[in-house]
Amino acid sequence: MLSKFRRYFAKVVDPIAKYIAKAGVSPNILTVLGVVSSAIYLVFAWYNALVYAFIMVVLAGFFDVIDGAVARVLGKVSKVGEFLDSTLDRLSDAMLIAGLLFTGINGFLVISLLIFSFLVSYVRAKGELLGLKMEGIGLVERAERIIFISVIIITCMVNLLIANVIALILLILTLITLIDRVFFVLKSLI
Repeated sequence: MLSKFRRYFAKVVDPIAKYIAKAGVSPNILTVLGVVSSAIYLVFAWYNALVYAFIMVVLAGFFDVIDGAVARVLGKVSKVGEFLDSTLDRLSDAMLIAGLLFTGINGFLVISLLIFSFLVSYVRAKGELLGLKMEGIGLVERAERIIFISVIIITCMVNLLIANVIALILLILTLITLIDRVFFVLKSLI
């Protein structure tokens, strides 16, 4: 859903991407830093250091946004970079969602969220492989999931019950996104 506002975000992201590109930082390094941030988040979540876990989620989200922007600025958009980004995004997603287990979020919610999030990503990849434009289809794409996870972590510090309700809302929205994408692909192919 946030992808529909890409041109507005570009006004903020592009100057940062240009600065990072001028510093000589490779987009692939930024992608790897996103995964490293997610791994560090997992450690902080394990130790229930939720403020630091939150900071790492925000950093992972930043690297996720900025890596593609830097690639575009440098003219280094490539199939290899696209593959690496997509693959490492799934690894990052797995760590970000799994870390919720350590914060007190219900295990059923976390496992369900992990499964449905991966299915949302799979349906997008398969749809694009079939030649469909999948960006913006559904309510909750990766950016929204990262925002939700950040909010869940902050809320865990205050009220675990409310944090679980937010996780349930994320799960429902993710399921709706999956259904939207499946129907979009089927409708487009029939």
